[in-house]
Amino acid sequence: MVYSYPLFYRGDFAGTVYFIVPLYTVGNDLSDIFKNFYVFYIKKNYLSLQGKKEFVQTELSENYFVDRRFYNIKLKTSSENVTQISNINDEIKDKVKSHIDKEISFSILHKHNNIYYIISFYSIRYITGNHIGYLVSYEEDDTFFQFSKLFYISAFLTIVIVVLVSVLMLYILKMKQIAEKTAITDKLTGALNRTAIEPIIKIEYERAKRSKKPISLILFDIDFFKKINDTYGHNAGDYVLKKVVEIVKKNIRKSDCLIR
Repeated sequence: MVYSYPLFYRGDFAGTVYFIVPLYTVGNDLSDIFKNFYVFYIKKNYLSLQGKKEFVQTELSENYFVDRRFYNIKLKTSSENVTQISNINDEIKDKVKSHIDKEISFSILHKHNNIYYIISFYSIRYITGNHIGYLVSYEEDDTFFQFSKLFYISAFLTIVIVVLVSVLMLYILKMKQIAEKTAITDKLTGALNRTAIEPIIKIEYERAKRSKKPISLILFDIDFFKKINDTYGHNAGDYVLKKVVEIVKKNIRKSDCLIR
């Protein structure tokens, strides 16, 4: 980078002072300040014949060059970083070609050695507006990793919640079935109780209409049951009731209903 300043003496032009700042120095300063890795890539059209000797072609594109001193200095101080940058450039060259050809600023996310990098290309333009190259920032980024981690955790929790809800629903349905069965079952004998009479009669009546067959209904009681209770006690009476139900169930069809 060349800066020129005109000098005047008592209003007359006396000469020009030139300050030359190597691009790799600016890149190093930016890296120290922002803790990312910065590299200048200059378009070959803007390099003089003499200047081209000080630059080498990048892996990104044959049209862009990097200061040779960047590699010389960085290779001595942090060769691992330089090699990594070269490898990243080689991996992304096809991905960024269309953007580079448009000479615009852009950013991409790239995974290299299981590490995500945000690689930002800042277009450098001359005072006339012409694009002369890129300042490229290589920044390690764990945002995508954290997002992926959060996504998998959320997906896992969602599956767990779905499973728990499903189990809960099955449990509720099971409890509902048990409650419904308990509501129409005689606790002592296990036979259906009088609550079940009306719905069963309705079902059997509709079935009889379809099949055009009669319904059979048998009413019976136990002879001298009060005498059993009075003589032997209610425990003996309960035993008799359970035995009678057991005998009846053994002698009716599965389609038949026993109601106490």
